[in-house]
Amino acid sequence: DANLPVVKRYLEERGIDVALIEDFINEGLLYADVFKNCVFCNEGEIYISRATSKDASVPKTTSVLAENNYFLHNYGGEFEDKIYVFESAIDLMSFLDYKQEPGYYVAMAGLKDGVLEKVEKELNADSDKEIVLCVDWDKAGKEFAAKYNQYKQYPRPEGYGHCKDWNELLVAFRNSY
Repeated sequence: DANLPVVKRYLEERGIDVALIEDFINEGLLYADVFKNCVFCNEGEIYISRATSKDASVPKTTSVLAENNYFLHNYGGEFEDKIYVFESAIDLMSFLDYKQEPGYYVAMAGLKDGVLEKVEKELNADSDKEIVLCVDWDKAGKEFAAKYNQYKQYPRPEGYGHCKDWNELLVAFRNSY
């Protein structure tokens, strides 16, 4: 795909490790569309893209959504007991790059009511899996976490109080060494 190098470069500029980008591409979770957007799709399924950029000079991130309204990635095996929920696929990749914790990873493409219930239903989380919110630390993310306070919120690591999300944290972490 001729547009894939643009998408790879964009994600690298966002601080995401090349090996992780390659893994997502090789697993069919990430591709570049004709407008050079980063498009994330669920494992083995084709979905209709939501809100892509038609300005090919600027890569954008697009989460590909279907009726379930979220992107799902399993890292580390099917028997993991944690489900990490993010606002965006870029934050999901950033957290996975930074922490590398086994579990199910979900990106909502925004703060969406109803997604957590769908995730619980699909992954049978109400019986044996813990949902952990990894939403942004801005006002909207805090309000979302407060609304869904029955779920644990992943704490922002010490020393990164200035970061609003996991991607900013990953970039700050990479710039610190």
